[in-house]
Amino acid sequence: MLKQAIKDYIQENWIKKLCMLSWLSDQTINNVLKWIRPQKRTVDILYKVLNLQVDERYISNLNSRYSDSDWIWRIIKTIRIFMWYDQDQFAKKLDISTRTLQRIEKENYTPKKDVCERISELIAKFFLEK
Repeated sequence: MLKQAIKDYIQENWIKKLCMLSWLSDQTINNVLKWIRPQKRTVDILYKVLNLQVDERYISNLNSRYSDSDWIWRIIKTIRIFMWYDQDQFAKKLDISTRTLQRIEKENYTPKKDVCERISELIAKFFLEK
């Protein structure tokens, strides 16, 4: 529904107008069209700008992407502090930016698979060496 609404809007108008109305970049909109990990905030903005009703598909998609297992990201900060790392040190160990780590800890970003693997490896290594 969302992808079709975006395609219809772009055909009637143009992508730059959608970017101006939503404050999203054209790359972000193209990623949504390809369904490359759109963030909840992005989906919410597009639903609002395109005047789409929240439907069953939207809710089931959110449930599948943001399941009960998301609570794990709430404890990343606790584990980092327990390991005696500040955000800069922990981010360097994970080979990500400090800003990305801040967004993960605030649940504003769902990390990619490789970052999740690095987090789990770092935590496992820390606890196995103790």
